[in-house]
Amino acid sequence: MMKKISKINYGNLGKSFSIFFILITVLQALIFFLTTGKILVGWLPLSVNIIIAAIISYLYYRFRYHVTFSYDNESFILEIGREKISSKWKDIKFVSLYYSGLVKTSMRLYKGNIYKDDYLEIPVLDLGLPIKDFRSEVQKLISN
Repeated sequence: MMKKISKINYGNLGKSFSIFFILITVLQALIFFLTTGKILVGWLPLSVNIIIAAIISYLYYRFRYHVTFSYDNESFILEIGREKISSKWKDIKFVSLYYSGLVKTSMRLYKGNIYKDDYLEIPVLDLGLPIKDFRSEVQKLISN
């Protein structure tokens, strides 16, 4: 039975919401100004914009950024948005932690015998996993 890990990354969700809220508000203000010659200000348009932006940004986040990692003793599946990558633990040779800045730490799974471009990157912090513990667990899985 596969263990499934999935957590909402509020940073990516917040970025999506901010972008869509600004776009919807500017578009609504522009359309209203072009049709009436006035800028509409009020709680009702703002509330509608917030609701629409929340729905659109959540859907965008799920299709673009949401990370799900499923694994068992034999294989694993990494899903980032609609992209899906699967592999077997026996194909992995090395494991390393990779820090790319701005609190972005991931784990790299190398398929070859040397550290080259043939790797798969798992965004460990986006999954809410303790980095060192998860690395130890993965090292045990690839050694079997």
